[in-house]
Amino acid sequence: MKIVLSTNLFPPSIGGTETVNELLARHLTSLGCEVTVSTFSRGAEDSDSNSYRILRSPTYSTLSAAIRNCDLFFQSGVSLKQLWPLSVIRKPLVILHHTYLTRPDGSVGPLEYFKRYLTSFAQNVTVSKPLAEHISRKCRVIANPFDASLFNHFGDDNRIRELLYVGRLVSDKGVDTLLEALSELKRSGVTPHLTIAGTGPEENTIRALIRAFALESQVSLLGSRTGVELAELYRSHRLLVVPSRWNEPFGVVALEGIASGCVVIGSSGGGLSSAIGPCGVTFPNGDSKALAERIGTMLSDSNWARFRIERAHHLAQFAPDKIAKEYFALFNEVLSASDSHRARLQK
Repeated sequence: MKIVLSTNLFPPSIGGTETVNELLARHLTSLGCEVTVSTFSRGAEDSDSNSYRILRSPTYSTLSAAIRNCDLFFQSGVSLKQLWPLSVIRKPLVILHHTYLTRPDGSVGPLEYFKRYLTSFAQNVTVSKPLAEHISRKCRVIANPFDASLFNHFGDDNRIRELLYVGRLVSDKGVDTLLEALSELKRSGVTPHLTIAGTGPEENTIRALIRAFALESQVSLLGSRTGVELAELYRSHRLLVVPSRWNEPFGVVALEGIASGCVVIGSSGGGLSSAIGPCGVTFPNGDSKALAERIGTMLSDSNWARFRIERAHHLAQFAPDKIAKEYFALFNEVLSASDSHRARLQK
């Protein structure tokens, strides 16, 4: 099976979606697929060790040639820039939705309406049930995978640090809510240390909040961490906090933390709670007092075993080889339906 995986987000760009796209490309290839990644994510020259082909910033002719040669066009995130050649070159289309088809403020404009219209020509996949309800068209729900080869340490040795945040420093991610919760705890005499791993446009605002709440001695900003460095960071912390203000469609970071032995505290809206499962606790989005209560309870709770009983079973649902097999089966269904449709037209 020849697949073009089209995406605007791919390594070395950093993020959960980038991780998912790379894992799918790698594991679909291991299932015998011939995968060509088409992306406008810039990066250094790709290694020959990749088992799949990468087209970075492809021209129209380059992308068109790849589409003509493929059996199925798999778009990870709706990108009109890469989708429009299919108006001329008809191929079966599968669209993976990582997020909501709205503007950042939640409103819907002409572009978002057009994207929703285009979903009627595709087999749609979403990463969680809440996102499927938003897309509203018939969707297949296939959860995101995590990198089980990198994040796989359950032990409690060397967990000398308390709280960890991993992610972009943007307002939607709720780092301000987390800092407010630390301020609440400090007033009651509880002063855990927080490590923040990430960069983003809100970094200066976050630094200002740290000063305003007098948390300088409790908070460390490390900047971005990836790969082995990130895995080691998870392994040295007890609690991973995912305090998103918005309804996260999923939450790969929660899976990485769980697989590395952390207990997760995350916001309850959207699909994040399904990623956390029985391996942590949730609080209402944006509620700093509730978050402070959860942190205080978890820091003083020595009976963490209950959060780890089902950890292996929970993570098995998101293993990359399992998720790739679900996509492979879906692609075969789509191709079979497409062949049947063409056969009916020819009669």
